[in-house]
Order: sequence, then structure tokens, then C-alpha cells
Amino acid sequence: ERIACVEGDFGHSFGSGVHEVIVETRAHNRLFQDFTDSEAMHCLEVYKNRFRELGELKGVESVFLFKNHGGKAGASVEHEHAQIIALPFVPPILAEEARFVKKTLRQGRCWFCRNDEYLERHKGLELAETKHFVAFCPPFGRFPFESWIVAKRHVRSFLEFTPEEDNELMKLLRRVVRAVHDVASEDYVILFHNGFKGGEMHFHVEIAPRPNVWGGLELGTGIIVNSVAGEEGVKKLRKAMK
Repeated sequence: ERIACVEGDFGHSFGSGVHEVIVETRAHNRLFQDFTDSEAMHCLEVYKNRFRELGELKGVESVFLFKNHGGKAGASVEHEHAQIIALPFVPPILAEEARFVKKTLRQGRCWFCRNDEYLERHKGLELAETKHFVAFCPPFGRFPFESWIVAKRHVRSFLEFTPEEDNELMKLLRRVVRAVHDVASEDYVILFHNGFKGGEMHFHVEIAPRPNVWGGLELGTGIIVNSVAGEEGVKKLRKAMK
């Protein structure tokens, strides 16, 4: 198996930055959740290499890695792939998240580091736990069956992970993605939240199913209606993960 990185030229824009498509497999119909351990680790190695190199480019302030799967999730091609963008600014969501992490750090521990306490108070949200990560459905999720994977130790970026953490992350991610695909929707987005230059962050991955298309309420007001409570979503996803 070979993984290819292709510089994007898929339309024109007056913005600046870098956009790359990471072709994760030669097989057209092979899904991410069906990758072997070796294939998944190879993908993560490419993610890290491109993330590191793009982050060192002059003028780049943030790098963001994501996967779109399915038309409702924004995928324009069926072949399994990831995308990585390098930007000369910090996107609003990442900037706000960094401010939140910094604020909670000043209070002693960041919110993500206190995740064990949070899940203890909100029983029934945890999907799975490993030595280094925990997966759960946040009660504030924007999408039905939305799931997060959070590193247990405070680490800004997956560039800082040990080989053991790398392996655990990719195993758990494939388990959660398989469950989301089978239970929630074949259309989903995977978002890798890494730190950016000068910004605080606690690494985590968000898996956001997109079974529905947003309408006027969501687009016009920013009010997002999630029809599946986190506790309800966990029960169904857990069964699929067994």
C-alpha cells in the first residue's frame, strides 16, 4: 500500500495558504475503519509528517487536518482520503477553543484534563476507554451521535504522542468511526484538534455524523437542533462497538 499527498488545485481563491489531499489507500472501496493496524499507522505517520512540515512554512499560523466522508459531509470524491490545510491565520473555532483551554488552565487544570471528573458527573456518556484515551458522546454535541476522543494527558498536538499513544489512538478511532458509520450515518466528518503556534490546546478528535442537512434555523440563527441526546447515542454506539 502507498499513500499519496496531492497538492490541491480544485478551484480558485484569492486567499493564501496550502491545501493538500492525502490519498490514504489505492483501493477505491476500502474504508478507513477497515484499515489494518499497519495501514492506519502509516496514515498517522503521513498526517504527522505533513502537519509538521506545513506548520514550519513561513507565514503559516495554523494547520488543520480533517476527513470528509459522504456527500452530506462535504466529500466530493468517494475514494478514502484526508485533507490538511495550512492557514495564515487561526480559524475562529480553534481560537475560541484555545482561549477556553487557557482560561481553565489558569484555574488549575484544563477542562479536557478534568474529563474524568466530567464523565463521573455525567454518567452514561462514555463510549470506551484505553490507557491513554477516552471516547464519549458530549451532551452538548451539535450532531446526532457526535463522538469525541480525548487524550488523557495534557498534550497540545499528536506530534507529541509516543508510539504507544499513536497505536491506541488509531485503534480507538477506527472503532468509533465504524460504530458511527453503522449506527448514525455513512456521512461524517473527522476533525483533528491540534494546537497552533502560540495557542493552548488539548488534543482531541471529533467525529461528527451528518445524517441531516442544516436548514434555515441552523444557518440563519446559529441555533443547532440535535435530535439524539448524548446518553441515547452512547447506548446504540456501544452495542455496535462490541
